[in-house]
Amino acid sequence: EALSLVVPTIDVEYVDVTSLDSTNGFREFIPGLKDGGDISVECNYTPALYALAEGYRTNGTLVYFRTTLKTFTGQTGGDVFTFRAYVNTALQQNAVGEAIQVTLQLRTSGDVTHTAGATS
Repeated sequence: EALSLVVPTIDVEYVDVTSLDSTNGFREFIPGLKDGGDISVECNYTPALYALAEGYRTNGTLVYFRTTLKTFTGQTGGDVFTFRAYVNTALQQNAVGEAIQVTLQLRTSGDVTHTAGATS
């Protein structure tokens, strides 16, 4: 029932390693920890989806997600992104006559992997 593509944006924290002998008074940095961040996924509401997501939230379950992109020319399968996240739910405020939707708010935890689609 997902209505949008879900791929985390990886942010890198940069650690300041400037010292008294840094060249020409410039700050120096090295890459530190990475973070897949928070993601919001819009979905059509179903009682089963809501119950499942609420169960994950209540139990503090770390859920495995996989997003497979469409197959592009020259590929036999699309690129695949995998990650794990904790799930929160939020029902959207919709007007009369509109579809009921739920937002799954995902907090990523750990590595985000990308596997290129197989080529022919």
